[in-house]
Amino acid sequence: MIVDEKKTIDEVVRKGYDQATVEKVVKRMKENNFKHHLPIIL
Repeated sequence: MIVDEKKTIDEVVRKGYDQATVEKVVKRMKENNFKHHLPIIL
């Protein structure tokens, strides 16, 4: 929802999701973002 529909954390929480769970998911997404980038090959 946050990525696909470009919602903020507050908007997702207002839809009925738990604040702590939403924040935990967002944190994991940010921490694992490096996996979406190719490494530089020398």
